[in-house]
Amino acid sequence: MSKHHVRPEDALTLDLLPKHGYLVVYATAEVWTNEAIEFGSADRFGWVSSLDQPDEPVQARNDVEPVFMAYLPLNEDERGELADVLALLGPVHSDHGPTIYATGTKTYDATTDEVWRYAVHAHVKRFSTVTMQWSEEPALLLM
Repeated sequence: MSKHHVRPEDALTLDLLPKHGYLVVYATAEVWTNEAIEFGSADRFGWVSSLDQPDEPVQARNDVEPVFMAYLPLNEDERGELADVLALLGPVHSDHGPTIYATGTKTYDATTDEVWRYAVHAHVKRFSTVTMQWSEEPALLLM
């Protein structure tokens, strides 16, 4: 499938989600400086708990809070909250998968040349009473 560029709040779909489980959306950030751009590798990257403030990236996903989590099916308030979270990304691109990438960057400190680029990763988590284990599957949020 081809990539597409959209405003995520306009392309959000919940039709592809299962009826049960937890929808969990985590965020990652890459922090770039001019030197890192020239070198071709981000200064820092990892999992973060916020899409609208500089939350220092960490390596383990379990060390951050998801940017969104709710039990399926989502009610109207939760749908609005999810749309608000995705809107924080601004225009995005997606490969029709569970990861949605911001096309732009954010700057938080005018005294540095750091820019932050975000992505979100959506999954559905379910607990099986047969295996007594959690499972996780990708969740598609954009049409």
